[in-house]
Amino acid sequence: MRRLFLLFFIVLSFAAQVSATEQKEAPAENDSTAVADTLVNKAFADSAYLQKHFLEASEIYQAKIDEILAEGKTPAADLFYNLGNAEYRLNHFPQAILNYLRALRIDPGHEDARYNVALVRTRIADRFAKPSEMFFISWFKDWVSTRSTEHWVMWSMIWLVALFAGLALYYIPRRIWIRKIGFFGALASIIAFAVATIFAAVQRYAYYHNDEAVVTADEIQLYGSPTNSSKKVRMLHEGTTVSLLDSHTKGWQQVSLPDGVEGWIPDGGVERVVK
Repeated sequence: MRRLFLLFFIVLSFAAQVSATEQKEAPAENDSTAVADTLVNKAFADSAYLQKHFLEASEIYQAKIDEILAEGKTPAADLFYNLGNAEYRLNHFPQAILNYLRALRIDPGHEDARYNVALVRTRIADRFAKPSEMFFISWFKDWVSTRSTEHWVMWSMIWLVALFAGLALYYIPRRIWIRKIGFFGALASIIAFAVATIFAAVQRYAYYHNDEAVVTADEIQLYGSPTNSSKKVRMLHEGTTVSLLDSHTKGWQQVSLPDGVEGWIPDGGVERVVK
């Protein structure tokens, strides 16, 4: 029993430390002036959008996002989503895709942003067939993206509490049937805890190692190697999403296309999702 309570105390202390770290990284919720300012700016932008003043709405959303980033904080996913909507209404498809992807980077479970980015991609010139992958990899990716990192962390803590409840039922009562419930409950809880923790870790890694970029130039040539005289692979058009592989070659960037094809493009003409 002493070991059980000691382990419980250690885990609770760790959870408290994680919670304090997240609060430190998050915007100060008790700063009423900052919150009010955010609401006012967003209200102005929302009003301009509803009145179909899309350029004005876009400028206000962008100014607020830049202000929050300058303070070292993370803008809400909905700010990027709303900016994406305004850009889409202006027929700025690359900027719309960029901001939907930025919303999804913050909140992978943002269904509206996921739907809209797929919609906008039907309006751009380039089409790609997705590379084939094992069904369980697709399943894993789909499940991970159903919730945000914060949701998975919350569920991991819930299952951790359930685990200790199951252990308590196993160790404390003397009746066999109660101990069986505690044993199998603890077993199920530890599996669910591990899954939720892995999902949260995968999302957190993806947040800090996002290598996506969107072509913002009207056209940009993809080459087989970082020289203008090398083989021309294909022409890329605005709105195409690529993954950046290498940016250390002067004047060139190595990219991977959605279909898995790799090549080199001249510097400029693309903008990263990570600002």
